[in-house]
Amino acid sequence: MMTMLWLCICGALAAAAFWYYRKYNELYRAADGMLEQVLSEERIEISGLEEGRLSALAAKCLRVQEKLNLEIGRAQEEKEQVKKQVADYKKYYELVHQGDYYRLNAPGDGKEFVAWSFVSADKKQALFNLVITHVRANNKPIFVKLKGLDASAKYRLEDGRVISGSALMNAGISIPSVSGEFRAIQFELKAEE
Repeated sequence: MMTMLWLCICGALAAAAFWYYRKYNELYRAADGMLEQVLSEERIEISGLEEGRLSALAAKCLRVQEKLNLEIGRAQEEKEQVKKQVADYKKYYELVHQGDYYRLNAPGDGKEFVAWSFVSADKKQALFNLVITHVRANNKPIFVKLKGLDASAKYRLEDGRVISGSALMNAGISIPSVSGEFRAIQFELKAEE
């Protein structure tokens, strides 16, 4: 079930990135051609922009091109996000598909977040996931108790902290303050040798 969901999410992200790239690439080429046509018809050089000699149509074409350049920049950012997501998918594939799944709280239990984790069979690696579902003013700190870890092991978090498995399962881990609903937090824990 998780495999199918994971594949659907990755497939949807890749399709969206491809669609944005294709859409904005076509629009950019069309606006670029339109700008060249208007500027050649008006016999105006680009330096005319500073002198204020462009017609309203030529100015609109320039604004469209600038907007498309911004949109293409956003599409590039989205493309980079998708690349990172695909790399993460490959990195955590075995852990997600072969590891044990733990729901750390249930949706609708009165908390402002949903959390779950995957723990490898040998308990040396874990992947923690949390999504903020409701944001409140002056929110109290979030502590999440993990499950399935080796109580006697020490786990290194991505931020460099080292915490015992017992502390992570009994006291929990503090989550940094996050603004905005549906923000996601994901980090890996690795047992130290």
